[in-house]
Amino acid sequence: MGIILQKSIFALLVIQGLLLFSACSGEEVDPTIVESEYELDGELFKIETSLFWVKADEGGREDQIRLMQQTSTQGQNDMIVLIPVQGNGKLEGSYIYSKTGDIRTYNIVYVKNIVNENSFDWSTDGDQGSPLEIIRAGSKDGKPLYTIRIDDFDLNYGFYDFLGDTWVSLGVKKFKFQYQGIIDDPR
Repeated sequence: MGIILQKSIFALLVIQGLLLFSACSGEEVDPTIVESEYELDGELFKIETSLFWVKADEGGREDQIRLMQQTSTQGQNDMIVLIPVQGNGKLEGSYIYSKTGDIRTYNIVYVKNIVNENSFDWSTDGDQGSPLEIIRAGSKDGKPLYTIRIDDFDLNYGFYDFLGDTWVSLGVKKFKFQYQGIIDDPR
């Protein structure tokens, strides 16, 4: 009976050690499982691809997180661009909507039914919305796994009139976004 008790105590100590080690790893993980989808004016779209990074070009612009989602059998895509301005901090956290480019703000661009770079139905110029939340949700195949949410956003949609040098609004569309997965092509 003494050997069984010793093995049980040893197993308990190993389990406690592993729990203590994982608690000290510094990685805060959100265990909530989130369905990857977005909603545009009440219509729900399942996200079927991974988000990916696009490195900023020169001129002080920020890196972008993009989603290209096929929306028709004719090959048209919607593109959603999230632009969190993290500064030197971690990606994880809360960002408020603003076009100012200040640290811990974000902007969003939505381009509808892209045929090619010069042909699409409409684009957005933002408007107002709830915070963008980016939460570390663990790892998958050695890559960080994230939960990304925007609970409510008003997309001012339309087009830019280059001749008149002005934004032409066609109205406002309600938008919600949630994603859980990796962000491909790390910066």
